[in-house]
Amino acid sequence: MDQQAFAQLSSIPVRKIYAIGSWPFQPYRSVVFTVEKVHYSESKPADLLDGICLLHGASYKGREEATRRLSQEQYKKKVPVMISEPLVAAFPTSSPQHNQCIWLFNHPMTFISLNPQRTKIIFPNGESLEAEASLAMLHKQRSRMFSVLGYPSLYT
Repeated sequence: MDQQAFAQLSSIPVRKIYAIGSWPFQPYRSVVFTVEKVHYSESKPADLLDGICLLHGASYKGREEATRRLSQEQYKKKVPVMISEPLVAAFPTSSPQHNQCIWLFNHPMTFISLNPQRTKIIFPNGESLEAEASLAMLHKQRSRMFSVLGYPSLYT
């Protein structure tokens, strides 16, 4: 991640981030949905997530490994990660290696099934996006994230 992207990230409070996903139109490579507005970045979503993790003391890989170990290897794929204390975490909608992966942070959001493998996600500020993931998968992933945070899901 370049210095400009790092500076942009450090100016956004992590508690205000709803989601990070890829963006198909050049020169940008990712989109960040926040409470106030939508930001675009030339960095890849994985690099942005790693940068956010580093801003809070550890790399994405370190946080992923910690989640795996603390869950006694219960989560091996699509691992949710604790981003910072107190209680900021995120979960992937698909494998983090896939371009269509969106990282959703722990904010209230509404899921609406568009078809068996596509879901619309609506954030409290009215912004929305679509994910290549089933409604059931998103609820499962959100539940896993809640367990990482240490409190039960309302959607189990």
